Amino acid sequence: LPLRNPIGFGVSDFVELALALLLCGLLFGWAYFGGWLRKLAEHERWCLLLMGALPIALRLILLPRCPVPIPAGADDFGYVLLADTLRHFRLANPTHPLSQFFEAVFIIQHPTYSAIYPLGQGIVLALGLILFGSFWAGVLISSGILCAACYWMLRAWMSAGWALLGGFVAVMTFGPLCQWTNSYWGGDLSATAGCLVFGALPRWKERPRLAAVVLGIGLALQLLTRPFEFLILCAAVVLYFAC
Repeated sequence: LPLRNPIGFGVSDFVELALALLLCGLLFGWAYFGGWLRKLAEHERWCLLLMGALPIALRLILLPRCPVPIPAGADDFGYVLLADTLRHFRLANPTHPLSQFFEAVFIIQHPTYSAIYPLGQGIVLALGLILFGSFWAGVLISSGILCAACYWMLRAWMSAGWALLGGFVAVMTFGPLCQWTNSYWGGDLSATAGCLVFGALPRWKERPRLAAVVLGIGLALQLLTRPFEFLILCAAVVLYFAC
């Protein structure tokens, strides 16, 4: 709805205007700091570290105004149940004696009490709880890994400068304001798997052993996270080698 202002802009209008100004600022900033950024872009390891740390740092800065998200909705509850099950080193839980009173969407009660989802996102949430005492810590770490993986993938397809710019775009897209970062149903892990696969393919001729390992990790992550997308990813790999 329009806010009370002379130009009649609503919230969405101000958001679009802010994004447009941000993009213009990035263009001017690239022109002004282009030399320094080109030097930075040549150091791939530092850029990887920057792309991984930047979304995490930005989201932590927002914590006073935007605290740790609370699970909300069937997807979040299902993944949190999966993570808690894995944290106890189980793949499923015994059926509750009064299971008919605890039925929920995306959660089955028979023959076992468990979520319907693959293990990938649950493993990430469980690691966050084990290492940092919070399911959301796993989400935040996976967000940083995704942004770093996006840069690593682009570095194989284009010049260092454009890959660095693409990494910053990934931070803005999948970083602190992304729905994936502010919920528990994920997306970062599946996207990271795709980045690993498509980043390994162009490196196959130069470093076949490393590319094979990364390709296998990417396919395994996709299988653990999104089995249907895993089939599409395998088809893309086959087409790449066939062509």
